[in-house]
Amino acid sequence: MNDSNRTGERLPVTIAIGMLCKDSIHLVSDSQTTHGNVKSMTANKVSTIKMADAEVLIAQAGHVDHASKALQALERVATGKQLTDFQTFAAFMQDALLEVRIEIRRQRFNCSAEDLQDYFWKAEADCELIAAHYFNGVPYIYQASLSNGVAAKVAGGNGSAYYTAAGTGADLAFYLLEEFARPDMSFNSCLATLIYTVGEIKKHDTYCAGQTRFGWIGNDNNGGLLRQEIVDDIASKIEKYNDHAREGRNKQITEMLESVASEWANRYKQKIKSE
Repeated sequence: MNDSNRTGERLPVTIAIGMLCKDSIHLVSDSQTTHGNVKSMTANKVSTIKMADAEVLIAQAGHVDHASKALQALERVATGKQLTDFQTFAAFMQDALLEVRIEIRRQRFNCSAEDLQDYFWKAEADCELIAAHYFNGVPYIYQASLSNGVAAKVAGGNGSAYYTAAGTGADLAFYLLEEFARPDMSFNSCLATLIYTVGEIKKHDTYCAGQTRFGWIGNDNNGGLLRQEIVDDIASKIEKYNDHAREGRNKQITEMLESVASEWANRYKQKIKSE
């Protein structure tokens, strides 16, 4: 089946976001996964891979089994190797995804590349990986999908972009980050902004749920995952502030709408009288 014959686009489920901030790179995700009709809220979709001279932070979105296979292949390919240039890990990502694609094609009786793409779409079997690391003190974020296989630089380097998102909640993530994110945010400000963003996405996208996972990589290429109780506490406090702000914001918007409506109603009446 050709793309032109498809009536709608199916996107990878869940949400993963990567963002540059001052002296570090942050990755966040939700914790929901789906196996058939069964949903789980306990997945850890942010992790690190230890290379010989660096740690690389990884986040995943989409088909959990395929993403897990890709991560296993990536860890086997990259562990113990060195970052010889800024594209080293991107090449490892492509190799790992190709390995998974070849295995899926074999399982599907050596199907054609077109049939494989059709399977990814029909079965919602695609997945995406976001990888973050530094090279010579410069931050890089790469993103690749199983259906595409090309690990593209989406943030950092010499470009102006400083965040990216993957999964069904990506569009809302881009909207919120355009509103609230800034280049060179402090560690804590970036942390809170990303936790807030994932929290808002989980309210509006049923494919995104569970706890928010958070990891970072410093400009020394040492990474880590923030303890879950800390992330949960920050998310809880943000939601309390958000609820309070929403009440005041809704009241202001209602008053503004009533004022505009009254103003235009009066003008309309005056126009009719003048005619």
